[in-house]
Amino acid sequence: MYHVLEHVFVAENGSKENAKKIMIVLTDGRIFLDPMNLTDVLMMPKMKAVTRFAIGVGADFNQTKAVTELQDIASDPDDEHLFKVDNYAALDGILSLLEKSITGIEGTQQGAAFLFELSEAGFSIDFANDGTVLFGAVGAYDWNGGLIIKNPDDTIRFLNESSTKEKFSYLGYSVAAVKGVSGSLYVSGAPRHSFSGSVLVFNGTSHAAQQTLSGEQVGSYFGAELCVLDTDKNGITDYLLIGAPLFHQKGEEGKVYVYRLSQELFIRESEWQGMNRYTFARFGSAIANIGDVDNNGYNDIAVGAPMEGDGKSGSIYIYNGYENGIKDHHSQRIAAADFDVKLRFFGQSVSGMSDLDKDGQVDISVGSLGKVTVLSSLPVIVFKPQVTLEPPYISLNKQSGQDSKKISAKICFNTVKREIKKKTEELPIHYHLVLDPNKEKKRLSFANGDPKSISGIFKLTNTMECLPDILLQFLECADDCFSPIEIKLNFTLNLSSESRPLRVLDMLSPNEISQQLPFETNCGTDKICTANITLSTSLPQDKTLVIGSTKDLSLGFNMKNIGEDSYMTILVLTYPHFLQYNKLSLLTESKGISCENPVENTQLTCQIRYPVMKTQSEVNFTISWQIEESHKIQESSTQITANITCENDGLQVLTEETYRFAVKNALKVSLTGKAKPAYIHVTEESMGKKQELEYLFQIHGENRYNANIVVNIDIPLKERDTQVTIVSYKATHTTNCSPQLQDNGKTYRLTCTVQELDELLTVEASVAVIGIKDQRENLTARAFLSFDSAQYEAEEGGRYEEVLVTIEKLTVVKSMAVIVGSSIGGFVFLAFLILILIKCGFFRRRYQEARVIAEE
Repeated sequence: MYHVLEHVFVAENGSKENAKKIMIVLTDGRIFLDPMNLTDVLMMPKMKAVTRFAIGVGADFNQTKAVTELQDIASDPDDEHLFKVDNYAALDGILSLLEKSITGIEGTQQGAAFLFELSEAGFSIDFANDGTVLFGAVGAYDWNGGLIIKNPDDTIRFLNESSTKEKFSYLGYSVAAVKGVSGSLYVSGAPRHSFSGSVLVFNGTSHAAQQTLSGEQVGSYFGAELCVLDTDKNGITDYLLIGAPLFHQKGEEGKVYVYRLSQELFIRESEWQGMNRYTFARFGSAIANIGDVDNNGYNDIAVGAPMEGDGKSGSIYIYNGYENGIKDHHSQRIAAADFDVKLRFFGQSVSGMSDLDKDGQVDISVGSLGKVTVLSSLPVIVFKPQVTLEPPYISLNKQSGQDSKKISAKICFNTVKREIKKKTEELPIHYHLVLDPNKEKKRLSFANGDPKSISGIFKLTNTMECLPDILLQFLECADDCFSPIEIKLNFTLNLSSESRPLRVLDMLSPNEISQQLPFETNCGTDKICTANITLSTSLPQDKTLVIGSTKDLSLGFNMKNIGEDSYMTILVLTYPHFLQYNKLSLLTESKGISCENPVENTQLTCQIRYPVMKTQSEVNFTISWQIEESHKIQESSTQITANITCENDGLQVLTEETYRFAVKNALKVSLTGKAKPAYIHVTEESMGKKQELEYLFQIHGENRYNANIVVNIDIPLKERDTQVTIVSYKATHTTNCSPQLQDNGKTYRLTCTVQELDELLTVEASVAVIGIKDQRENLTARAFLSFDSAQYEAEEGGRYEEVLVTIEKLTVVKSMAVIVGSSIGGFVFLAFLILILIKCGFFRRRYQEARVIAEE
């Protein structure tokens, strides 16, 4: 509230001293942590002239202290100035009541009504073509306002929307007579109509209101200023311009609305605003038809912004009419700050005058505070400059160096309007000539050695319109010998600030032209080169790219031009992101091919026989790519597109081919298995007893691209006389396993999905043999791998594994009697053998006998 008093309700920001002031305070709770005191602010002297409305939103205002604070903020009485609502959505319910309370300040209080006593007839005035005079009477019918029509026969007619409807709309604030195809229309602005302003259009014959143009913003004062414009001077109104000088965004910037008259109705066509940095400009406070100031045959408009600039010095904007209507961007801004005389509110009023100084030009009068400034328009000159080249093209001989490379350029400033007539008049023209501006490597230079551009001042007279010839020199064109060489001429008038300019340039006419210097081509009598390039490609036999296995890809190309010369021939190869361009390989006879660095690694551009691929010429080359292996490729297919273009008479597509390849990711996987134990022995006594058995299956290989590998293990639960009971299963990594029975419960299947290739799957079982008819029987477990073959490719083999468990029957022979008999027989034989040895003297001491004999 303090900020509004000290910074908003001040003259510097547009507040008038005697104006009624309103403050609306919207709050959702008590004042909290505010360094200022509410009572001190409310007791400020400036606050006595302010009417305050207080709106409390939310449940906080059920408390006594909050209500008391809200009552202090609101002016008395509280029942008219204090509102409490539960939420913000409920604010709509008090909008109309608040509007009536606000507008009541400016005279809507109940009281005696006035008819014409305060009408202020003549507040605005305009004349129709037939002599009818329009008077605005803004105060008629309690400031409802109206339009007084005084006909040529002195009869008077009063027009308004209603004598009781929309009081205080100020109809008649502005008036304008419009000449339509079918008759006259009377237009009047009512800037307070419906709070946002309106413009009412009355039929000139029936006097009935036939159209209402409404403003778009409350308080914008839409309709405060009107201006009719006949752009082509045919006597029929083309445009109606409506000012809304108080249109606000940050301050009171102002706006002008442009309506076109079509079939006796006004249709909004565009909107104008001043420069953005001036927030209190009040653009549109004055709008005037100022005549044809630029001498192009179409009337122009001036718009005033009297508070624009520092110190509210003001400015005006000039908008020019042309054959299709009126330009939406101003051609000139005239600011009072640029004058030596200090002015305020320059642009408060604007009027187009006749030729006051008799110089043949329209003059403009602009009102400011206490002064009128007359602006004299300057003659506008329109050039049609021409650059003539000799020879007009670069011949084939010049391109090959057989002829002279000299070229002559003549520049002439031909005047279309306001030419120089007096012999003593000289118009200095500053010109700037640029050669081949869009090429880094120039194909044309000035003969004096300047490679790029020259500048100078040429004095135009009534007898001299052309500069001396400028000598140019053709350079080599290794990169581009087909697209024309551009010669660009830019010119301005070399105006002096010390004297009145002789002429000024037309703001709507270009001050830059370009001349083309084409190349001669070998294209037959019709001078049109029609190229025809055939393309054949050598593709690999296997059109499947296996990421992680296929290391590279090479395509061989053969291009032949069977048509006329092809200029700036380009081959563009577009390929998938996982291909990395490697190299270009040329055959011996295929020179003149170069490939630029790929664009984002997906597009390769190759120049073929630059700049010209001659007729019947042929090239053979190979493009190689390396295949990126670091990422998995989701797509199941990809393509490489070859596109051949040339620039014969503009960009042309000659050939387009597409090569498709299947894409898979490499997978190296195998499966091994074993059983523990591999052999099971049974006897008659162990029949029916359970024995432990384990199946172990190991997955090996490399799974770089995280394929989901499905392992199915089938174990028969009954094989002839053998019954298998599965006890449990386990895996080293995966938990994604599920068992189920197959073949009507005869087979146990364990299905596991794995990604880790060091996965070990173990199935624990118990085996019970009921009876074996043969001596040997096999129990076979089978395991096999599967994966998404559309995305992955693996080598054949290693995907299937069988594990055999051999069951053997053992026979036990009972031989106790044989053993006992054999043992007795053995002992008898041993005793007999010992007896024989004794008889033979085997146990005698022969050593002692030998010694005795020796002693003797």
